[in-house]
Amino acid sequence: GNLSLARKDYKLAASYYKRSIGLDSLNKNAWYNLISCLVETKQIESALTYGKNATLLFPDDGEFYAYVFQLLRENGDHTAALAYLNKAIEHTTEKGRLVSYLCTKGDLFYSIQQYDSAYTAYEEALVFAPNDALTLNNYSYYLALQKTNLKKAKSMAKRLILVNPNTPEFLDTYGWVLYQMEQYKEACLYLEKAASQRADAAIFEHYGDALYALKRTEESLIWWKKAAQLTPSSKLTSKIQKASEK
Repeated sequence: GNLSLARKDYKLAASYYKRSIGLDSLNKNAWYNLISCLVETKQIESALTYGKNATLLFPDDGEFYAYVFQLLRENGDHTAALAYLNKAIEHTTEKGRLVSYLCTKGDLFYSIQQYDSAYTAYEEALVFAPNDALTLNNYSYYLALQKTNLKKAKSMAKRLILVNPNTPEFLDTYGWVLYQMEQYKEACLYLEKAASQRADAAIFEHYGDALYALKRTEESLIWWKKAAQLTPSSKLTSKIQKASEK
């Protein structure tokens, strides 16, 4: 199985791993590899079945719960996914992985519009790792999107860019927080830097929004059009039309 896996012959490898766990059901690595191979070959339902069986065989292993969570989430079954993610958190002791799961829990709650639960999950992650970049970024960005607790969002995003001064996503987050606080000139400084480093529709749109707030309409149109070329949307089209009429 391992040889086939190394050759990326996932279908053949899966057949060997199935045989392996048939001979020794407690071969944990074989279960890991089998589920991975099934995912690689798009056999999602089969991967889910084996993943759930693995959680019964190895109830103290958080990684199997995390596998099942990811598959259920991709299937859109958020309620069941959350139950498995909570089990992954419960059975994980390694700090880095625990923080990652808690941040993911926050992201999941935010995606289903349970904002307070999302913020609670991010707070839990920050207890274990106060400077975790992904948690600080997502938490502050989502607060900004909801225009909630912007002072806290600014504090977290500022910590983020002090440690990571050249990461476009983080510069964008800090710039967007400043924009929501109507600090448009300062927002432009960070959004311009982000836009110069990464061709990303969201970053371009944010920079265009900040320029427009400063009445720099011609410049804002340039960046909105760049954003629309990357990812067209009715919202961008509307902004461009409205600004062009002025």
